Amino acid sequence: MASPAAHPPRRPGRTGGAVLACALLLLGPAAALGVAETLAGAERRQAAERVDHRLELARTAVSAELQRRADVLGQLAVSVGVHDDLTARDFEALTLRPVLPGLPGVTGVAYVVPVPHARVRTVQRHWRSRGAANLTLRPEGTGEHRLVVLARGAEAVPPALGSDLAAAAEPVEAMDAARVSGRVTASRGHVLPRDRTLPAAQRQTAFVLAAPVHGAGDAPDSGLLRGWLVMSVRGGDFAAGALERATGAGATGDTRAAGATGDAGATGATAEVTLSDVSVPGRRQPLATVRTGERVAGASSAPRRTATLEAAGRTWELALVPAAASAGSPYPAVRAAGAAAALLPPALVAALAASRGRALDRAERAAAALLAATARRRRV
Repeated sequence: MASPAAHPPRRPGRTGGAVLACALLLLGPAAALGVAETLAGAERRQAAERVDHRLELARTAVSAELQRRADVLGQLAVSVGVHDDLTARDFEALTLRPVLPGLPGVTGVAYVVPVPHARVRTVQRHWRSRGAANLTLRPEGTGEHRLVVLARGAEAVPPALGSDLAAAAEPVEAMDAARVSGRVTASRGHVLPRDRTLPAAQRQTAFVLAAPVHGAGDAPDSGLLRGWLVMSVRGGDFAAGALERATGAGATGDTRAAGATGDAGATGATAEVTLSDVSVPGRRQPLATVRTGERVAGASSAPRRTATLEAAGRTWELALVPAAASAGSPYPAVRAAGAAAALLPPALVAALAASRGRALDRAERAAAALLAATARRRRV
């Protein structure tokens, strides 16, 4: 009796290559992505630390620059106070030192005196006799006036000699606070009268510093308020100068006044620092926006940072929005390359498994043919 043709046994492990390829296909890209994400996380932490460092530099610089202006103004106020018979020539000599040009943002210093409405003409004659020959006082309203009787400009256009600052709420608030505290006080932000005729794109938000002037020495009015020295400061120029000193990089002040329209990013994606007055809870008044020109590697992943500082009787806030370095973060490319590289092992395993499968198929077919031939010979 002829024995039936026997089928060759199936070789074990025919599916092992496919299982291994699937496992590598799942685990390889996941491992590559995990490594890339770990590296990206480290970069984000380093970028955040660098941004915090730059913010602290900016905060220190702004605080120091404001204090420098306050010190200059306070010293001038003391010098003015010791002159019992201050003249226009005395004031010119006191402010002639090359100080104001070295204070970015400062437009000038004015000596302001409080004058009842009934004494305006008398005060005008008094200061004309003291050398202010071209002085013409221009009071507004009938209340107490705050009249500019002497002035020194830090630029081509001098302060408005003879103007009445009582018409502007912000300088009056600063002068009143300085009279109470006896210290240099900053005002809220506003547009300087001389800048109101400029195009909106060129107007800056400004503030004033007010220092009380008291009689000194053996003068009959020793210790009593004589008036104020008022320093006008444009916020954009002030902040740009302060940050340039701090970083050594170019800084550009946004010349738009608060509330003016325009594209804040028109000059390119550089780091942006915004200086705001937050003295009133719940109210933020922008004073300046400065683009420093610095770029920080990985900074696009760092969030907006803020810091506060006390500024001559007011509270200011600095907000820094970083910009990434022009080369960008390398980790998206690292993730893509890692994922692509992780596909190579499973592809190689799959190719080897397929080749092995084909070889086994050929071997099985050859074995089957051999068995069939053997069976035929036996029958013969």
